[in-house]
Amino acid sequence: MYRVHYIFTPKDMTKMVDAIDESAAIWKKHGCPEISVWQLSGSAMGQMSFTVAFENAGDFGACIDKVVSDPDFIAWQGKYFGISDWAANTHARLYKKF
Repeated sequence: MYRVHYIFTPKDMTKMVDAIDESAAIWKKHGCPEISVWQLSGSAMGQMSFTVAFENAGDFGACIDKVVSDPDFIAWQGKYFGISDWAANTHARLYKKF
């Protein structure tokens, strides 16, 4: 399992809901098998994570190449620019599951 977390602090939750829905549709269009949105707490209080999951890093790479070149995604970036503050981006590979 390979997960990529796009972590941000939302500024406008009303716009953020629409942005998340539209972004998820673009990722799904290009083959992302699992998308989730997380409300974070602890040291990341107030932040959220838009998370995409794949079987492996290669599958992520193939999908992200399609996403970033999609005219819908490029338009999405312009439409929602500034509605959140970027916090982090982490890539996680499952080591062991119990």
